[in-house]
Amino acid sequence: MICRGHQRDTDYYSITDDEWPLRRDALARRPDLASLRVEQARTAADVRLQVAQGRIDYTVSAEIRRQRQPTPASALGNTYGLFLSVPLPLFNRNQGEVARARSEQAQSAARTRALEGDITNEVIEAFTAYDAARDVVAAIEGQMLSQARDVRTTTEYSSSLAGDSGRP
Repeated sequence: MICRGHQRDTDYYSITDDEWPLRRDALARRPDLASLRVEQARTAADVRLQVAQGRIDYTVSAEIRRQRQPTPASALGNTYGLFLSVPLPLFNRNQGEVARARSEQAQSAARTRALEGDITNEVIEAFTAYDAARDVVAAIEGQMLSQARDVRTTTEYSSSLAGDSGRP
């Protein structure tokens, strides 16, 4: 688990405060992660579809019939009807599809989490390499550069003295 605000020397999976914006940007800009997130949304929709297809569809309908006959006048009549259709689910044949869709959803979520972890590790490795290179540059500028300036100054002074002695 990645924890914010912990030190890496005590918590192996922690991220420093400088790395959080880099991680957020890396997660937002990776097209492979965006593709996995779209796939995860598709599998969630597939689960909802399979669950909906397994539900019973009730059908309610109404009917009015008006009957008229030219002879006798008392032969008028109206018929009203109300119908309710409820299928009996003896076997739920959609259970397999619901289970398949749920397993695909779990696999998609696991792939997304794994890729997010890989991206986070890449950010940590890149930031650690950058930090080490920055320390090397600071050491070079702080110690070696001043020594190189002293050597250059000494060399210029000695060459200027050699030039004054009349050597060609």
